Amino acid sequence: MLKIHLRSRSCWQYHEWPTSSLTVSQPCRWADEFTSAFRICLQQSSIQQLYLFFTYDLPFSIVDDAKNVKQLMLSECTADEDEPIPRTPSSQLCLETLILSVYYNPYVYRWAMRWVTRLTSLEMPDMSLDLDWTPFPELLVACSNTLTSLHLGMRNNCMCYLSMVSLKFTCLIGYEGELPFTLSALKRLKRLSISAVITKNQWALPEIMRVMKTVPTIPDVVLRFHCCALGFSSLAQLNWSLLDHPQFNLTGKRPRIDLCVTGDGITLERIIGALAANEALTDLVKRDFVILRSEHI
Repeated sequence: MLKIHLRSRSCWQYHEWPTSSLTVSQPCRWADEFTSAFRICLQQSSIQQLYLFFTYDLPFSIVDDAKNVKQLMLSECTADEDEPIPRTPSSQLCLETLILSVYYNPYVYRWAMRWVTRLTSLEMPDMSLDLDWTPFPELLVACSNTLTSLHLGMRNNCMCYLSMVSLKFTCLIGYEGELPFTLSALKRLKRLSISAVITKNQWALPEIMRVMKTVPTIPDVVLRFHCCALGFSSLAQLNWSLLDHPQFNLTGKRPRIDLCVTGDGITLERIIGALAANEALTDLVKRDFVILRSEHI
């Protein structure tokens, strides 16, 4: 992997490196010299994985022409709001994997919608109420014909916020009127992964189950919960029976559920012991409906 860290105003020159992965972190500014060299690098090289960290006001037209890039990660990135966004999809960049992490502005969404006509994997590991979710439904619709894997990392009661974007999403997929947020447009989805935090006041499983059951067909579900300031007894008393429903999606088939729980201030042994004390969850594990895991962090 080639890594580039730019913290000075010195000009960076491009050379052909034998690498398929490029990381750019903390450019001090998008100087004309760097912009030109970076554009040539993406157009002419064999780079397939591009990772951008802490890049602000990025002129995304550079990425638009990265014809060989299949996996793109944007972490703490913003797009240049003054740069015009073409209406038609990119004729060069057709991503297979897109990862949007930490902070990004709505313009990142709008650029991304040009690149996802063949997207198979979308990862959003740091979804927060601090972000502008308005374009999120459009992004899901844009990749709905090809997406097979979706990961959502929820923070700050974000699962509850899903219903607040429901009206725009349901209109985009052809429904009339306001409905709760759904993933019903993702007809090819095979794997849904959701991570969330458990606190004394936050229990996301009811909303996760509601959303999960809207996927037309989904054989694999991964649920990862992290306990913050939650005692041993509280973990055991949570309503894990929500995982037991006769029909999970429109096919009537039950998906495989991989459940992982971690915790602050709770040992691995105590987490396992607390979950084992919940009769409903224990029954699901015995019937092989749920695979239970716990990990050190």
